[in-house]
Amino acid sequence: MCNRKCGYKCLFIFVICFMLSVLCFNRCEVSANKIIESYCDALSGNNVECQGALANICKEAGIELGEGLGAGDILNFVKSTQEKLVNRKNGKERWDSTDLIWINEKNRNSVCNNMLALGFLNKVSPKNKNSKYDAICILGATMPAMESRIKYAEELVEEGVDARYVVLLTGERYLNDKVDCDDKRLSELSVYSNIPKEQLTETHAFKYLYSKSKLKNKFELIIIDTPQKNGIRPTTQTTVEKFLSSKNSDINIALFVSSQPSVKYQEAVINEVLVNCNSNLKFETVGNTYKNFNLQRAISELGSYIWASTPQVIRKAQIRISKDDAKDLKELFSSNCLIYNNLANLVVE
Repeated sequence: MCNRKCGYKCLFIFVICFMLSVLCFNRCEVSANKIIESYCDALSGNNVECQGALANICKEAGIELGEGLGAGDILNFVKSTQEKLVNRKNGKERWDSTDLIWINEKNRNSVCNNMLALGFLNKVSPKNKNSKYDAICILGATMPAMESRIKYAEELVEEGVDARYVVLLTGERYLNDKVDCDDKRLSELSVYSNIPKEQLTETHAFKYLYSKSKLKNKFELIIIDTPQKNGIRPTTQTTVEKFLSSKNSDINIALFVSSQPSVKYQEAVINEVLVNCNSNLKFETVGNTYKNFNLQRAISELGSYIWASTPQVIRKAQIRISKDDAKDLKELFSSNCLIYNNLANLVVE
């Protein structure tokens, strides 16, 4: 009888200890994943699949997750993701990249599946394809990407998307026969634009591609031709800023057309431009399925998204940045005045 009582007592103690260990483990997991939760919330509404996918990629890449959600934890996370996910240095173009050595044949399929779950490879459609927008804004890029974006805009219009304007967001980036088109097509574009090949810019290419599209003459066309600044080509940020400064007062709802794997990154940048400009513009960002698939490029866009969405994450969590964290902030973000200034406004004096 005594042995039976002792057995029950031991079993009871074991169950209690097990439950406490599970509880402590879960608390650690929740704490350790606060950063994952916050970035997934900005990315896709914080679903469980998204959290698992981002956590898996961080594990594969060797990115350590902090146990809290303070400014220091977030900045350390951003620093690590920029080192492990982004395969190009500041000032370099996407086509001037290096390989991420942690991606290999063993984990490639798993990483692809996780990127698919995060929404960087598949098509991003409008929330309502029968929606009426004031403007369809097509974001500039290399010629193949612009061609793809125009074609996706054509598909959306055929499916019921409507607007008064089409806006081409582009500018003074000189064309490159390595990434835009071959020399023969450059010559055709030179004749069409009536200027020498070496003077051809992204704007000329965008006008040319649009003139060949099904969108021509269906909408009022606005071309945002953004000049270089201090020798630096236009970017998503500067073209959207120029659009906001010159847009018609009747453009209040816009559909931005990008292409994968850049949809989420460009959406984050557009959001920060609107915050900085105190704009009330409502917008969606969409893009077609990632074609000419390059996993390294997709992973790099995830890293860029994390970097660009950090102000949104910090604002939503109502985190104040201390002066001690300001040095890391400057190191990580000073290359981009927009993102840096939006974060610097959150530093506690």
